[in-house]
Amino acid sequence: MKVILSIAGSDSGGCAGIQADIKTAEAFGCFSTTCITVLTAQNTTGVKNIYPINPEFIKNQLEAIFDDYEVSAIKTGMLFDKDIIQTVTSVLENKNIPLVVDPVCISRSGDKLLKDDAIEAYDKLFDLASIVTPNFYEACYLLNLTQNDISSIITQANQFVTKHKSAFLIKQFPKTADNTIDTLFTDKYVEEFGSPTVDTKHTNGTGCSYSTAIACGLARGRTLEKSISEAKDFIYHALLNSPALGHGNGAIGHKKGIL
Repeated sequence: MKVILSIAGSDSGGCAGIQADIKTAEAFGCFSTTCITVLTAQNTTGVKNIYPINPEFIKNQLEAIFDDYEVSAIKTGMLFDKDIIQTVTSVLENKNIPLVVDPVCISRSGDKLLKDDAIEAYDKLFDLASIVTPNFYEACYLLNLTQNDISSIITQANQFVTKHKSAFLIKQFPKTADNTIDTLFTDKYVEEFGSPTVDTKHTNGTGCSYSTAIACGLARGRTLEKSISEAKDFIYHALLNSPALGHGNGAIGHKKGIL
């Protein structure tokens, strides 16, 4: 069984973050070790409070995992502030392990999940990444562009790949009514991955689960393109089979998303 490492926040509502990552890893037949970066008080209606973990303890968690497990792929999610990002980067910089960086900035309910002074700290972590997976709004934030400047988004995405030597997957770009399309930028080509749009409000944890599913594919020896394709299909079926829990945007159905 392949081991992945999820470095992310804890969602008390059970929809996103570490909780979604563990469920996704199990769906793909992988074993998920974890490093919790922040505790959140949240449910399906939004984030009520955020409590960052001491960076030294984050380092302790990571060292404990690497001392005992052979990790086949790593995924990072909510890192929240520059101290946490710098700590994670310092531990991972000497690891030759596929790395999926999900640059969590804003939740689907609109809650801000990254401090303003933290964005520059991501630069060195991006240099280590196999792929960076922002949604459309996060991509605009990272690239410092407006949402209407489509040509500049494409140009800057290609420049991101050149600068960081990392693939760049923008989720929900371009936007269409009938299909959910994600665009992958690499140093060799641009490729789109699509699936039919699912009419549901229960999408909480979709981004976390998607990036973890990609990490599971890489851990299992899939190519990056195959990992994305399988992850995309998994999310589509998980959205179709949401358990519809809570009064807000509920979780997706990880068990029903199994390929």
